[in-house]
Amino acid sequence: MSGGETRHNTPRGTTISGIDKLISASHTFSLIMATRSRIGIQLKDNSVLSVYHHWDGYPSWLGRILTTHYNSRELASELIDGGDMSAAWGDENRAEYYSERGEDCPPRLDDIFDFLYKKNNEE
Repeated sequence: MSGGETRHNTPRGTTISGIDKLISASHTFSLIMATRSRIGIQLKDNSVLSVYHHWDGYPSWLGRILTTHYNSRELASELIDGGDMSAAWGDENRAEYYSERGEDCPPRLDDIFDFLYKKNNEE
């Protein structure tokens, strides 16, 4: 970073503020990164029913959320039934589904090999 800039860590990313030749000190920029993932349940026929998950899909966050709050097949199924989501555990301590903002994003059914080996398995 160039001189005069300050970093601020936030739950959704790092904010950098400061003075630049082109930008006044009153401007703040947020660098936000999403770690996309899929949450799925393997069915008896070896297919996988899954949903897209946008924020914080790394194991130390989403893995902990799943093992803490969705730690049974029934709870995981209920989570997946809601469809694609921004987060499995959001600001209101519940899943934040795209359907709540009017999008139609139901769970996706794949053969297990397609689910595991798709070249770019993201939306």
